[in-house]
Amino acid sequence: MIERFGFYLRYALRNIQRGGRWTALAVLCITAGVATVVALRSMGLAIGDTLTNNVRIETKGDLLIRSDESFGDFGASAESFTPAELRQLQDWAESKGAKTSAFMAGRNMQITKTDAERVGRPSFIGSYFIDSQTYPPTHTIGALDPPDVPLADLLTGGNDVVISDNLASQSGIAVGDSVRVSGTREPYTVRGIVSAAEETSTTNFLNAFFGFAYFDLANARATLDEEFAPNRIGVLFPDAVSEDQMRVYIDEIAQIAPQASVTSTFDLLQRYQLVAQYLRDFIVVMGLGAVLIGGVGIMNTMLVLVRRRTSEIAAVKTFGVKASQVATLFFTEALLLGFVGSVLGLIVGIGLSVIVNQYGSVALRQPLVWQIYPEALVFGFTLGMVVTGIFGVAPILTAVRVRPNIILRPNESHLAALGILQSIALLAFVTISLGLIVGHIVRPSFELTAQRLEAGQTAPANPEALLIGDEANNDEDQQDVSPNVPPPAGLPSPYLLGVIGVAVTFLIFAVIIAILWLIVLIIGRLPSFGMVTLRLALRNLSTSRLRTATTLLALIAGMLSLSSIAFVGEGTRELLNIQLNRSFGGNVLVFPLPGIPSTFVKSGLDNALQDIDVDYRTVISNYSAALRQAEAEPTDLSFSVWDSDNPDIYGAQGTVRAGRMLRADDRGQPFIALPAEIADDLGIDVGQQITLALDDDDEITLEVIGLIESANTFSPGGSSSALVPPEVIPTASNSNLYSYQVPDEDLNRALAELSSVVTVFSIDVSFIDGLLSRLIDQFAAIPTVVGLLSLFAAAVIMANTVALATLERRRQIGILKAIGLKSGRVLRVMLIESSLVGLLSAGIGIGLSALLIGLLSTAGGIAIPLPADARTTALALLAAAVLIGWTATFLSARVAIRERVMNVLRYD
Repeated sequence: MIERFGFYLRYALRNIQRGGRWTALAVLCITAGVATVVALRSMGLAIGDTLTNNVRIETKGDLLIRSDESFGDFGASAESFTPAELRQLQDWAESKGAKTSAFMAGRNMQITKTDAERVGRPSFIGSYFIDSQTYPPTHTIGALDPPDVPLADLLTGGNDVVISDNLASQSGIAVGDSVRVSGTREPYTVRGIVSAAEETSTTNFLNAFFGFAYFDLANARATLDEEFAPNRIGVLFPDAVSEDQMRVYIDEIAQIAPQASVTSTFDLLQRYQLVAQYLRDFIVVMGLGAVLIGGVGIMNTMLVLVRRRTSEIAAVKTFGVKASQVATLFFTEALLLGFVGSVLGLIVGIGLSVIVNQYGSVALRQPLVWQIYPEALVFGFTLGMVVTGIFGVAPILTAVRVRPNIILRPNESHLAALGILQSIALLAFVTISLGLIVGHIVRPSFELTAQRLEAGQTAPANPEALLIGDEANNDEDQQDVSPNVPPPAGLPSPYLLGVIGVAVTFLIFAVIIAILWLIVLIIGRLPSFGMVTLRLALRNLSTSRLRTATTLLALIAGMLSLSSIAFVGEGTRELLNIQLNRSFGGNVLVFPLPGIPSTFVKSGLDNALQDIDVDYRTVISNYSAALRQAEAEPTDLSFSVWDSDNPDIYGAQGTVRAGRMLRADDRGQPFIALPAEIADDLGIDVGQQITLALDDDDEITLEVIGLIESANTFSPGGSSSALVPPEVIPTASNSNLYSYQVPDEDLNRALAELSSVVTVFSIDVSFIDGLLSRLIDQFAAIPTVVGLLSLFAAAVIMANTVALATLERRRQIGILKAIGLKSGRVLRVMLIESSLVGLLSAGIGIGLSALLIGLLSTAGGIAIPLPADARTTALALLAAAVLIGWTATFLSARVAIRERVMNVLRYD
């Protein structure tokens, strides 16, 4: 048995050595796939560790007691603890020996750089009003600038502010600069810059976008608002606390402050374990295609080598080697290829994970600590070997079908092929095998879901490991976040869903490959216009149409994902830039705080802008009313009034289906423009009179002057909001939005002045663009890295395809060179062929992206254009596709082309 195994191993090694560069490229195919999976798996594990290891810092201790409603720091209410509640909660924590830090967070603010000559653009920030001597109780915050200076030494009680590094870089603020903050005209001095990671998390992700600032709470009461008071208390216990004991503490806190909400580290750990597991499985499934591409590369290589070694296989069978032994020989060869490729993939994947983690940091908006994860290495190696074994079955079955009697006719062509039944059985085997792999990958997520469905909540897999301060959270056994829990009734088996998913995917791929096969066939028959080089390239392109179609599919997948991300992101941003100014009537938007009288707000805004030239001023008032019709139930109707000195204020508010749009000279006229869908539902047409009952029971009769189709705008009332001219509604609205069109040279100063009005919050429309841009970058990070890695794997399989095509055409190359065709011309033929493959894949991928985005935008009623930046991306992808083809040709075809003619003809 050992001798036989040694023979199998020696035979496989000899064949791999004989394969030379062709088997080397097959190895690179599996290397690319395994490296992709290792890098993505490592990123998923790093994200999970980052989420679960920072919960104590995120909750500012073991417990975070909040009097506001939001756990994040943007948009939170300003409700604070009463002095009595604050004192009782601090006394309670002291009785437990715990440290506390009371602070105020969530106040929407802006910060503006100022100097003697100019005013900078105000920046939207998260704000933290703290006692620097106690905040945070978990660790000491050290500044980046001045280096390592504690936060307590930077905030000394005056008009000092410490800002995050991302805010400093975006606004050009440095230590020592003077800034203004919203709500006051007094200058503040920047005393330090800290890392944005100090206050960035999945619950505070906007801090990573726009930055934050620390203020001294006691000083803020004197300079900003004397009613400022803490709305958060971080509590850090001296010793580890069990989950049951934590529940007791939470109940005791509820007795002291019934309205307060409490978040414990257990809450976040349970939530983040679930998120991390789902994210890990999702990322690996997305990257599984790269391993499949590697398996296809090995299968194609071994099929070609089997056909070239037909006589050799027949000879060994003549010597008495059985079919099962031949199968073992080639299975051993496939596993050796997979082993070498997987080992190299682990090495490449470790280096690749450093780059991939950067994309993970963008997606999570937190820095990921790089490390080597043994689980990712084991997972990648095992997956590479299993996939290699699965795809090695086809060459094995082909080799088994070789008949010994063909040794008697060595000069005839003998191409072994699988029968229909064998092909169907092989396809079923591959589908089921890959489906079981996918099911095993997503099984932990299904088990977590099963736990949630059974218990009604997320349950930790190992409650003992969730003790506060327990380092067991970092152990490898924490990766298996749940025991083997059978899915409850109604939840299908992950293995069954995996098989079904793979089957559906294969069906879709089969249809796509069939279409690509047809496209390659058509291209191969295009006219060459008398150019011999082009004729040869077109003919060669259609020789192995199935393999060419598979290569096209791999390249198209990468091109499609990357181009779609670029087109959607840039197109949406360009559309917003076009529409926002028109839709709101200005480039500065002002939102009053709830409950402030409109006359008081308007007076404050006018005073702030009295020394600034404003082109147009618009007040958008929103109302709700009941539309009454005879013999019909009243219908709720929202409408808005646009009071503006802009004569074209209604120009962007919709397209008119019937009648006309409101005009500036309709002021005071009892007209209304209704949304067309509402008019259709109620049977209302242009010219009819309708009666609106306002909230104070006043009634007003208006004439329907036009029906508005849903527009490509972002108006405050939405597409279902009607329009009424100013000076028609007798009552003032409690929901107003103010818009100003300010010249660009005065925009910064206008925003700075508006930020000093304490009753409003103002932004410029570019802020919305900036927010959207950052959100797109965040959500596109992981799909982008998967697309790049898939493109990398596709480039390797293209090189393998070119190499196999060269191997199969050695006789053709020898004949061409024998009749006088130079090596350079032969190389040009293959370069044209690879260029056509690259251009075709990029063209189809980019075209499908544009088509898909066009269909989605049309369905959504918003036309997303193809902006200039996206066109540049498209051209870059086209160039990259051609470069990939040329590189593959030079790497795999040039050596064969430079061989001597007699060697080639003798070999074949």
